[in-house]
Amino acid sequence: MFYILKVLFIHIKQTVLLLHFMRKSEIILLSLAILSAYLKSISVPGGAFLTTILLGTLALFYSPMGFLYLNNIKFSGIFSKESYRDISGMQILGAIFIGKALAVSVVGALFTLQSWPRANLLLSGALMLDLVVGAIVFVKFFQTPTPYFRQNITRIGIWLLITILLLIF
Repeated sequence: MFYILKVLFIHIKQTVLLLHFMRKSEIILLSLAILSAYLKSISVPGGAFLTTILLGTLALFYSPMGFLYLNNIKFSGIFSKESYRDISGMQILGAIFIGKALAVSVVGALFTLQSWPRANLLLSGALMLDLVVGAIVFVKFFQTPTPYFRQNITRIGIWLLITILLLIF
Protein backbone atom coordinates (compact mmCIF):
# COMPACT_ATOMS: atom_id res chain seq x y z
CA MET A 1 0.00 0.00 0.00
CA PHE A 2 2.78 2.40 0.96
CA TYR A 3 4.62 1.64 -2.30
CA ILE A 4 1.52 2.45 -4.38
CA LEU A 5 1.04 5.78 -2.59
CA LYS A 6 4.72 6.59 -3.07
CA VAL A 7 4.55 5.85 -6.81
CA LEU A 8 1.33 7.88 -7.11
CA PHE A 9 2.92 10.82 -5.28
CA ILE A 10 5.99 10.73 -7.55
CA HIS A 11 3.74 10.62 -10.62
CA ILE A 12 1.69 13.59 -9.42
CA LYS A 13 4.87 15.53 -8.61
CA GLN A 14 6.28 14.87 -12.10
CA THR A 15 2.99 15.92 -13.69
CA VAL A 16 2.99 19.19 -11.76
CA LEU A 17 6.59 19.84 -12.86
CA LEU A 18 5.65 19.17 -16.50
CA LEU A 19 2.69 21.52 -16.31
CA HIS A 20 4.94 24.21 -14.86
CA PHE A 21 6.51 24.64 -18.29
CA MET A 22 3.19 25.20 -20.02
CA ARG A 23 1.72 28.64 -19.97
CA LYS A 24 -1.35 29.45 -17.95
CA SER A 25 -3.45 30.08 -21.05
CA GLU A 26 -2.66 26.60 -22.39
CA ILE A 27 -3.49 24.95 -19.10
CA ILE A 28 -6.73 26.90 -18.70
CA LEU A 29 -7.88 26.23 -22.27
CA LEU A 30 -6.99 22.53 -22.06
CA SER A 31 -8.66 22.14 -18.65
CA LEU A 32 -11.82 23.88 -19.83
CA ALA A 33 -11.81 21.79 -23.02
CA ILE A 34 -11.63 18.59 -20.95
CA LEU A 35 -14.47 19.87 -18.76
CA SER A 36 -16.56 20.82 -21.79
CA ALA A 37 -15.90 17.42 -23.40
CA TYR A 38 -17.20 15.84 -20.20
CA LEU A 39 -20.26 18.09 -20.33
CA LYS A 40 -20.81 17.01 -23.94
CA SER A 41 -20.55 13.35 -22.95
CA ILE A 42 -23.31 13.74 -20.35
CA SER A 43 -25.45 15.64 -22.89
CA VAL A 44 -25.36 19.08 -21.31
CA PRO A 45 -26.52 21.67 -23.87
CA GLY A 46 -23.65 23.78 -25.14
CA GLY A 47 -20.94 21.28 -24.26
CA ALA A 48 -20.14 20.49 -27.88
CA PHE A 49 -20.09 24.18 -28.83
CA LEU A 50 -17.80 25.02 -25.91
CA THR A 51 -15.45 22.15 -26.81
CA THR A 52 -15.24 23.42 -30.38
CA ILE A 53 -14.54 27.01 -29.32
CA LEU A 54 -11.89 26.07 -26.73
CA LEU A 55 -9.98 23.57 -28.85
CA GLY A 56 -10.23 25.86 -31.87
CA THR A 57 -8.73 28.69 -29.83
CA LEU A 58 -5.92 26.42 -28.66
CA ALA A 59 -5.23 25.37 -32.25
CA LEU A 60 -5.02 29.05 -33.20
CA PHE A 61 -2.51 29.60 -30.39
CA TYR A 62 -0.29 26.93 -31.88
CA SER A 63 -0.62 27.28 -35.63
CA PRO A 64 -0.65 30.87 -36.91
CA MET A 65 0.95 32.35 -33.81
CA GLY A 66 3.15 29.36 -32.99
CA PHE A 67 6.48 31.07 -33.54
CA LEU A 68 5.41 33.93 -31.25
CA TYR A 69 3.81 31.80 -28.59
CA LEU A 70 6.47 29.08 -28.43
CA ASN A 71 9.35 31.59 -28.41
CA ASN A 72 7.73 33.72 -25.66
CA ILE A 73 7.45 36.79 -27.89
CA LYS A 74 4.74 39.23 -26.87
CA PHE A 75 2.20 40.11 -29.55
CA SER A 76 2.97 43.81 -29.11
CA GLY A 77 6.64 43.15 -29.94
CA ILE A 78 6.04 41.21 -33.14
CA PHE A 79 7.65 43.88 -35.34
CA SER A 80 10.48 45.01 -33.03
CA LYS A 81 14.01 43.69 -33.55
CA GLU A 82 14.58 43.52 -29.80
CA SER A 83 12.06 40.69 -29.48
CA TYR A 84 14.08 38.49 -31.82
CA ARG A 85 17.55 39.37 -30.53
CA ASP A 86 18.19 36.13 -28.62
CA ILE A 87 16.27 33.87 -31.01
CA SER A 88 17.96 32.14 -33.92
CA GLY A 89 16.33 31.61 -37.30
CA MET A 90 16.36 27.85 -36.75
CA GLN A 91 14.53 28.31 -33.46
CA ILE A 92 11.81 30.34 -35.20
CA LEU A 93 11.57 27.73 -37.97
CA GLY A 94 11.42 24.96 -35.36
CA ALA A 95 8.68 26.80 -33.47
CA ILE A 96 6.65 27.06 -36.69
CA PHE A 97 6.89 23.29 -37.25
CA ILE A 98 6.18 22.53 -33.59
CA GLY A 99 3.15 24.84 -33.73
CA LYS A 100 1.82 23.14 -36.86
CA ALA A 101 2.27 19.67 -35.34
CA LEU A 102 0.53 20.68 -32.12
CA ALA A 103 -2.29 22.37 -34.04
CA VAL A 104 -2.92 19.19 -36.05
CA SER A 105 -3.04 17.26 -32.75
CA VAL A 106 -5.56 19.70 -31.30
CA VAL A 107 -7.74 19.62 -34.42
CA GLY A 108 -7.54 15.81 -34.47
CA ALA A 109 -8.67 15.75 -30.85
CA LEU A 110 -11.51 18.13 -31.72
CA PHE A 111 -12.65 15.94 -34.61
CA THR A 112 -12.52 12.85 -32.41
CA LEU A 113 -14.43 14.41 -29.52
CA GLN A 114 -17.10 15.74 -31.89
CA SER A 115 -17.31 12.42 -33.81
CA TRP A 116 -16.67 14.19 -37.09
CA PRO A 117 -15.53 12.23 -40.16
CA ARG A 118 -11.84 11.60 -40.85
CA ALA A 119 -10.90 12.01 -37.19
CA ASN A 120 -8.64 8.94 -37.20
CA LEU A 121 -6.89 10.21 -40.31
CA LEU A 122 -6.14 13.52 -38.59
CA LEU A 123 -4.99 11.78 -35.42
CA SER A 124 -2.73 9.42 -37.38
CA GLY A 125 -1.16 12.37 -39.18
CA ALA A 126 -0.79 14.21 -35.89
CA LEU A 127 0.87 11.17 -34.34
CA MET A 128 3.43 11.02 -37.15
CA LEU A 129 4.09 14.76 -37.02
CA ASP A 130 4.41 14.73 -33.23
CA LEU A 131 6.81 11.79 -33.33
CA VAL A 132 9.04 13.37 -35.97
CA VAL A 133 9.05 16.85 -34.43
CA GLY A 134 9.36 15.39 -30.93
CA ALA A 135 12.37 13.30 -31.94
CA ILE A 136 14.09 16.34 -33.45
CA VAL A 137 13.38 18.47 -30.37
CA PHE A 138 14.52 15.62 -28.10
CA VAL A 139 17.85 15.31 -29.93
CA LYS A 140 18.34 19.08 -29.90
CA PHE A 141 17.57 19.16 -26.17
CA PHE A 142 20.39 16.72 -25.45
CA GLN A 143 22.77 18.73 -27.64
CA THR A 144 21.91 22.07 -26.01
CA PRO A 145 19.62 21.74 -22.95
CA THR A 146 17.81 25.07 -22.95
CA PRO A 147 14.42 25.95 -21.43
CA TYR A 148 13.04 26.41 -24.96
CA PHE A 149 13.55 22.74 -25.79
CA ARG A 150 12.35 21.59 -22.35
CA GLN A 151 9.11 23.53 -22.73
CA ASN A 152 8.47 22.16 -26.18
CA ILE A 153 9.28 18.57 -25.17
CA THR A 154 6.63 18.97 -22.47
CA ARG A 155 4.05 20.32 -24.93
CA ILE A 156 4.76 17.67 -27.53
CA GLY A 157 4.77 14.91 -24.91
CA ILE A 158 1.39 15.91 -23.51
CA TRP A 159 -0.23 16.17 -26.95
CA LEU A 160 1.45 12.94 -28.05
CA LEU A 161 -0.09 11.18 -25.05
CA ILE A 162 -3.52 12.70 -25.76
CA THR A 163 -3.26 11.70 -29.44
CA ILE A 164 -2.32 8.11 -28.61
CA LEU A 165 -5.13 7.82 -26.06
CA LEU A 166 -7.68 9.15 -28.53
CA LEU A 167 -6.45 6.76 -31.22
CA ILE A 168 -6.73 3.80 -28.86
CA PHE A 169 -10.19 4.62 -27.51
